[in-house]
Amino acid sequence: MRTINIRIIILSAFLVMFTSSASAIALWEIPDPTLPYIAKIRTHGRGVAVIYNSEICKEIGAACMFFREHADAHDTLNHPLYDPEYYTQTQEDQADCYAARVSKPKEVRAAVELMESDEAANYPITGDPKQRAKLIRDCAIKRGNWED
Repeated sequence: MRTINIRIIILSAFLVMFTSSASAIALWEIPDPTLPYIAKIRTHGRGVAVIYNSEICKEIGAACMFFREHADAHDTLNHPLYDPEYYTQTQEDQADCYAARVSKPKEVRAAVELMESDEAANYPITGDPKQRAKLIRDCAIKRGNWED
């Protein structure tokens, strides 16, 4: 009986340590209707946060999640945490391909369709939207994450 109690205590301590450290590095998402971007990543407390423009996201629907994944990709790929216009083309391409791989296919398609449309000019999309759309589609197809 004593051995079982010690095992339970050790397991409980491990779970407390694991959940405490996991919450310390949790990724936060924070809506900000005044943000001049669709989404960006920045430090927040002891971790990082994706900040997104909730008003723009209401307008662009499923495409918003793609842009949020793109912002998160910069942290996942160990890029510096800059405002979107300061990333190199290589960093942007890497983040686009990462987001094309991990986003839901409908979110990828929504982002591509937005960037291919004339409506793209109404939103703060960095880079050439049509070139980005082509890269994103190609990356999604390569990873099996594109649905026709």
